[in-house]
Amino acid sequence: KGDKGDNEVMEFSSITVPIFDICREQKPQFKTETIQVIKGTENEALLNFQQIAAIKGQVCTPIEAIAGVPDWWQIRIEGKVPQVSFHCGEDLGNNKVGKGMFVITIPHTIAILRWTTPPIQNYTKGNSEGILILNDNSKLIVNCIDENECNRVINEISIVIDPNFLSGSFLKIGNRRGIPVLNRKVLPRYAKYFSTGLRNVNPDWTAYFN
Repeated sequence: KGDKGDNEVMEFSSITVPIFDICREQKPQFKTETIQVIKGTENEALLNFQQIAAIKGQVCTPIEAIAGVPDWWQIRIEGKVPQVSFHCGEDLGNNKVGKGMFVITIPHTIAILRWTTPPIQNYTKGNSEGILILNDNSKLIVNCIDENECNRVINEISIVIDPNFLSGSFLKIGNRRGIPVLNRKVLPRYAKYFSTGLRNVNPDWTAYFN
């Protein structure tokens, strides 16, 4: 009964809503249930259940405790240089890849939209260091097994760099100093895009690769 008189009644209707069920192969599985809601609130109730199911389903996505912000940046903070931190993991064999602990920072990336594919599929790390110095003195640095691998990786990554900063750039390749880098094959795991450099450490987007 309504509160304004005996002639007013509260009517109900049935809707089918998604419910989080289980995780299968790191992907959420949902089931559906039919529930009763107050007539006129069907859309609002369905949206609420959809959002709750999506939030609960996030438990199926593995989370890595790897920093998405590079340890150091190639140019002063005032420059607000857009950059992508490109994370790779070691190829462990048997279709397994280690955590994304090997990071390449790519300055001045053309990354308005989230990447669907990585700029490189894999590379072999090592003590050969390639440094591409852009015309504003920002740098792309890679450590590879030899000079040929450095050239290949830098050439492939250059495709996603703003060509205005590639004009007048130059490349240096030599032996890396300091702690030796083990030779190992690495594969792309994910990338994080920072449109204003270190001004905002929350990435504009994160792209995950299979």
